[in-house]
Amino acid sequence: RELPPDIFVELNFEDGNNNGILEANEVALLNLSITNRGKGTAQGLVVNVSPLNHDPNLIIEDGVQIPFLYADQTTQVSIPIKAGFGIGTVQHKLKIMVTEHYGYDMDPAYLVLSSLEYQEPNLVFAGLEVFDVGQGTAALNEDGKVQASEQVRVKLVLQNIGKNIAEDTR
Repeated sequence: RELPPDIFVELNFEDGNNNGILEANEVALLNLSITNRGKGTAQGLVVNVSPLNHDPNLIIEDGVQIPFLYADQTTQVSIPIKAGFGIGTVQHKLKIMVTEHYGYDMDPAYLVLSSLEYQEPNLVFAGLEVFDVGQGTAALNEDGKVQASEQVRVKLVLQNIGKNIAEDTR
């Protein structure tokens, strides 16, 4: 080994809905553009991404290995990051390390990543409309009111005032 490598990384974070926040049950990608700016070949590169504070709801699939990175060569690496259902609304500081077999490691890089806890939907009653005229009805008085012995159709209006989608509502 005559000339050393010089490892440089550019970071790009992409989450599922492109808002820059890792939300509960969302999967994101940390895209790394790794370049050898040195004159020598980098060998046995390993990419590690680790949170400074452990959170079991933050799952990072790191440990990507790059056998060789020649001088002036760039390679792309994508690290999946998943937020579990129980993730909180906090900021995570991630340490990004690229180590080299002969010790020509990259200086650590850091990414501050915001996460958002699960936002509950909140359904509220917003009104109703009574139909006592038309198919499927049998009204004594056609006045738009429900009265004893009548068969009517009722349209209920619900509104979601929560911060998430209400799915499979019945």
